Amino acid sequence: MSNLLETLTNASSYGNTGIQTTSFESTEIIGAILVPKAWRINNTYLGTLGASLKSNMQADTRKAIGLRIFPISGFGAITDGSQEAKFQTFGYGARKFALDKKYDFTFDLLEGGISLINAMRAFNKADYDVLFWNSDNVLLCTKTGVTADERKGFSVNNIFVDGWKPADGTNATGHKITFSMSMAATKEMNENLGYIACDFDIATQIKGCINVLASSLHTASTTKMYIGLTTNEGSVDLVTLYGSSITKAGAIILKNADGSVNTPSGVAAGATYGGLEITGTFVTSTNMTFQLETPTALAALSPAIGAEPENGLESNILTVAIP
Repeated sequence: MSNLLETLTNASSYGNTGIQTTSFESTEIIGAILVPKAWRINNTYLGTLGASLKSNMQADTRKAIGLRIFPISGFGAITDGSQEAKFQTFGYGARKFALDKKYDFTFDLLEGGISLINAMRAFNKADYDVLFWNSDNVLLCTKTGVTADERKGFSVNNIFVDGWKPADGTNATGHKITFSMSMAATKEMNENLGYIACDFDIATQIKGCINVLASSLHTASTTKMYIGLTTNEGSVDLVTLYGSSITKAGAIILKNADGSVNTPSGVAAGATYGGLEITGTFVTSTNMTFQLETPTALAALSPAIGAEPENGLESNILTVAIP
């Protein structure tokens, strides 16, 4: 069996000290998943023998902001900046416990480059909890205490992603992310620690969305607009990559100046300018908007775009001037 919540509980005020034949000891943390404060895992989310965990988590990576989860993989090292527990020492030499330790972890990021750093810096002022996973593909979480099977992310006071730093000849990357945990997280990561052993590789199966750049390739008219769709700093043309899967009205959202949806009469691969060539009726001297459909809607297309276990796709909202 895999993907099962650990079930050990102890309702007493003490902890029994017998050593079990099999016990859990976490290996290196190699990734994290930022989750909304209200996000929860329970037995329904897991499914029978954990069969639904992978598909539910992948679906959550494509949801609307506020419900979406954000996996971050490729941790190469950890710097433990945690504050140790504090004790008060009295005049006669006696010591008394005053304050529990407070966790603070900084991880080196091996991949993603400046684009990922810039994207993650949006979380410097965001209010998210965090799950961690280790090199054994064990997902670390915490018990909520609401129901016996409910788990959530660890409480975070602050997420900080520093700006990029140039290589100095001795380092390949200087990218780092820091999680400053709240005081609540100390108990969450100890007495209330939960863990889920996954039978899939979290890093390659639970993937976040990729930003897509929508851009105007040529001046629009009242019947035509020409839209480029690229990723990876413009090196990957999605129209070339996906072909007929993306050259359809169901893959895009086109809106008139008043916000109403404009359904084009045709969407095709552009023969002259590349990208998408969109045919329709567009009102002169107005500004329209273009964007890809939502990541969830794209994954539901047939053929699917950005379906499990691929990265979801999300574009900017492009303003298109109709002369």
